Amino acid sequence: MSDSTVLFEPIWFSSDHQLNALVSAYQSASLLTKLTGCFRMKEDCASLHGLFFPWMRMPLGFVSQGKLSIRAREISYSSVDFRAFGWRTKGLKNDLSFSLTQSDVLAIEPYDFQSPVMGAFDMPFTRIRTSLQGPLDEFLLCVGGQFNLPRMHARSRELRESLKQWRND
Repeated sequence: MSDSTVLFEPIWFSSDHQLNALVSAYQSASLLTKLTGCFRMKEDCASLHGLFFPWMRMPLGFVSQGKLSIRAREISYSSVDFRAFGWRTKGLKNDLSFSLTQSDVLAIEPYDFQSPVMGAFDMPFTRIRTSLQGPLDEFLLCVGGQFNLPRMHARSRELRESLKQWRND
């Protein structure tokens, strides 16, 4: 990779724990729960809580949203506030930031998340394993966004390939 910077935004930072909690919330929900949006979730997982309809609880597939820069010698991430009209967030890491060098990264692997809702919401995450301590020892990244799932999928695959190329340079 050259000295130029490749920027991906918005990036969703997640974990196996968060995605497993999302799957569990959907799979254990009744039809009524799904229709009313009142999911049960683990307290330590990121979620949305309704402002206009306070009983509503929706699990999120990520714990932080931010920007990822890929440079010749490092990748860096910095979170940005996530906002959704009519919702307040709980459990998001809005202060997460890190920089990793190639020597910090042990592996970059595909992780294709199967959505419990429907196939259109499947996401091509990339798993990054590092020599650092948690939560940076192993985490998942994909390109997030709203409404344009085909673009999110394509950009997430671009992210994966860019990270693999960076790791192999």
